[in-house]
Amino acid sequence: MRPRTPTCPRRFPESYNGATLQQPRMRRLFAAAVEVGGDIARMLDVLAVDGRVLDHRLYRLRGLGAARVMTLYDPTRGGRGFESLNLLRLNGYDASTLDRLEQHLLADNAVATVSRLSGDYDYRVSAYHPHRLDAAIWARRLADRSEIAAIQQSQIRRVFGHEIDGVPLASQTAPRTDPR
Repeated sequence: MRPRTPTCPRRFPESYNGATLQQPRMRRLFAAAVEVGGDIARMLDVLAVDGRVLDHRLYRLRGLGAARVMTLYDPTRGGRGFESLNLLRLNGYDASTLDRLEQHLLADNAVATVSRLSGDYDYRVSAYHPHRLDAAIWARRLADRSEIAAIQQSQIRRVFGHEIDGVPLASQTAPRTDPR
């Protein structure tokens, strides 16, 4: 399941000129989201409002572009609980080599993110696997590709935090399914 997750930026967006964003209650909404780490139930307590009021305020912020709804996928909940970070060094840098590798990674269900790097390695690949052994086999197979000169795999165990820009708001209740 891909939950729809409303998010607010980490800092209040001073660049927005809308009068709505200058209202103290909207500033309190941002402060509450940051203070409680996005836990909607705790935000309701801090703000002393009910869920409909909070939903309306988030709706107004989305309309102004200051908040958004994102779809998140968590592979660890789908049976792939082992995350690996893989640094790749390439054999060549011509367009066909890059295209072949990127197409392969795009088609690979284990791959979550791919980033091009500067420095000693050329790509950073985040991948999820059912077990540690699956990750090692996956890296070995990737290293056998003609485009790859070297691969360094690290195991990841997330302690806290996320890689989402802003503060994700989370609720224990089921996400809304309407396409708003």
